[in-house]
Amino acid sequence: MGIIRLTLFAALGIGGAMLWFGREEGLPEDRLGYTPRPVGAVATAPIGEPAPAPASAPVSTPETVPPAPSANAVPVSAPVVAPVVAPVTAPAPAPRLYVTGSRVNMRAGTSTREEILARLVRGTEVEFLGIPTDGWTEIRVVETGARGFMASQFLSPNRP
Repeated sequence: MGIIRLTLFAALGIGGAMLWFGREEGLPEDRLGYTPRPVGAVATAPIGEPAPAPASAPVSTPETVPPAPSANAVPVSAPVVAPVVAPVTAPAPAPRLYVTGSRVNMRAGTSTREEILARLVRGTEVEFLGIPTDGWTEIRVVETGARGFMASQFLSPNRP
C-alpha cells in the first residue's frame, strides 16, 4: 500500500509542477529555446516537422529614380574589386627514415602482439608519420604506401 501512495504522490507532484511551471506568460522572451510568434501567427508546426510557410503580405519598397543625365556628365562605372586569394602552398613532405635492421616487422599497432603487416629489409625508405607511444613510430612505406608501426630502434634518418 505504501508504494502505491508514493507513486500517486510523485505523479501528482510532477503533474502539478508541469502545470505551474509549464506556463509561458511572464517569462522573458530571450530565454533559451523560446521563439516568440510574430503578430498574427496562428499555428506552429510540432517539434521535428518543418514550420508552415508564413503568409506573405504585400511589401512596398521605395523606388529609386536615377538622376537625369546632364550634358556634361561622365559615365561612372563601379570599381572592380579583385578577390583576395591566399597563396596555396604544398604541405611539407614527411621526413624520410630508413630501416636499419636486416628484416623488421611493420605491425598494425604499437605492440609486439599486433598483427604483422609487412617485413621490411635494411635500407627500406619510409615516411615518418608520428610517434604514438614510447618506443614505436608510425610510418608509411614510400614504395607501397602501406601504413603501420615499427619499433623506433630500427629506424634512422641516415641511409644504411
